[in-house]
Amino acid sequence: MDSDRCIWGMDNVKTHGKHGADETAVPADRSGEIPPASGSDGATRRRLLKGGLIGAPVILTQYGRPAWAGGCSESAMASENMSDVVQCEGEGCSEQFWKQNTHLWHPQYGPSTEFSEIFLITAYYAQNTFVGATLEEVIRGECDPVVPAGCEGNCEPELLHLGKQAVAALQNAACDVKYDLDVLTVIAKFVQAYQSNKASDIQIVKEELYYLNNQICPLDGSSSTV
Repeated sequence: MDSDRCIWGMDNVKTHGKHGADETAVPADRSGEIPPASGSDGATRRRLLKGGLIGAPVILTQYGRPAWAGGCSESAMASENMSDVVQCEGEGCSEQFWKQNTHLWHPQYGPSTEFSEIFLITAYYAQNTFVGATLEEVIRGECDPVVPAGCEGNCEPELLHLGKQAVAALQNAACDVKYDLDVLTVIAKFVQAYQSNKASDIQIVKEELYYLNNQICPLDGSSSTV
């Protein structure tokens, strides 16, 4: 495989349309705004993300291809039968892969990018500081989770593991991987889990992302660095 499949234009991020067609979008900025997008999908995404991810719990609708569909179209799913089985499992590279191959990360989500710039919440500090952790520090676990006040259960370790899977999911969604979620959905899932204030809910999203991140990885990590 071409090792630089992940290097996209600095202004474009791959997302998936309702039926698996690729479209482009720009990630939310620090204030939670997302730039104008054409079509009803763009307007709906703006309503969900603009100002709604910070400060209050939200219920977010999943966008992109359905989790059950993987790399298949809806028509392919409908055509499945006992004599003509369609393989619909998606692609996804693991947390370990992205940790060892930071040179393949999408340039808009580079290792030194602060986690809160993308996920809109300061959920992790660099170890022993009050400085927001970078994406690389989070995926390596070299950070201190900021546990929400009143979080029910053993939230700190679950939040630490969720961050690792969320960064891996972000790279899968942004890069040339047939991932089941798009960038906005990955962000929304993390925020919803964080704002739930329950270790059990954080664990559910962590396990979902872990499953999606450990499918077939199409990228070549032969020149990986630890």
